[in-house]
Amino acid sequence: MSPYLPQPTIIVAGVPLAIEFTDGLPDKCDARLEQRDDPRAISVNRNLPQYQQVFGIGRECGFLLQQRGYNSLALDRPWKWKLLAAAPDGDRQKLCHLDAEGRAFLFVCFYAKRDDFLAFAKSQPKKFFRLMFSNVIFIVHLSRLRLQTWIFKFFYALALYEN
Repeated sequence: MSPYLPQPTIIVAGVPLAIEFTDGLPDKCDARLEQRDDPRAISVNRNLPQYQQVFGIGRECGFLLQQRGYNSLALDRPWKWKLLAAAPDGDRQKLCHLDAEGRAFLFVCFYAKRDDFLAFAKSQPKKFFRLMFSNVIFIVHLSRLRLQTWIFKFFYALALYEN
């Protein structure tokens, strides 16, 4: 990056995030949110295609929005946030990752160039369609957790009643 050009910055949830293109990230890592206090930054792998870089930036923005409690298409009700917080660790991590990827997909849909969007769809069609329906997949997993919670409460109350 030229020292004369300003560093690209995006504002997510009121937090300015600098975009840093680096060579030091592993090949499989497209982007990473740096946890520095001031200024925060997203490190992006310079060696990857641009559509993967855009998706990585979107996913890291999605994780930041999720950490700050902003709603998404799937996490849009207080009871869903409570159910997610009460979920077992494995399920919670899976659901958080799925929600962040769904947010990243929307980021790519709205902010990527048309050619980058089509390159993403052509290069990874399975991932593209999975992300297209990530909100539905998220809601199915959340409904399963909700049903388990209801069944547990029912049988727990029944056990208390019998004793």
